[in-house]
Amino acid sequence: MGEAYWSALVDGEERFIEQCVQAINLSKTLEGHSAGAKGQKLTAYCAAGISSCHEAITAEEALERLRLGLYVMIREGYIRRELEALSSIKEKAGDLRRLIIVTIWFPQNVC
Repeated sequence: MGEAYWSALVDGEERFIEQCVQAINLSKTLEGHSAGAKGQKLTAYCAAGISSCHEAITAEEALERLRLGLYVMIREGYIRRELEALSSIKEKAGDLRRLIIVTIWFPQNVC
C-alpha cells in the first residue's frame, strides 16, 4: 500500500487501519509518507509495519527513519533535489543498505 499517511495511522482512523491490516494479511508492504512525523509519532507509525519513507529532507530526518528500520528514499530529479541536503548522512549512518536514491528523468521535449 503506497503513501500510507502517518497521521491517519497514528490518529487511529478506523478505515485506514483496516486497509493497513488487509495489506499486511495479504503479505503486501506498507510504503510510508511521514512528512512532519518525528519522535513518538514516527515511532508509532513505524511500529504499525511501515517499511519506507520518501519524505526525509534533512540528514537528521533520514537518520531517525533509518534508526527505526525504514528504507529511506532520497529523491533527486527534475522537481525534488534532496541528494545534496542528505549527503552528509554518509558520515553519520553506519549502515547505508536501507538508503535508496530515487531519480526521475524527463526527456527535454516534455519539460
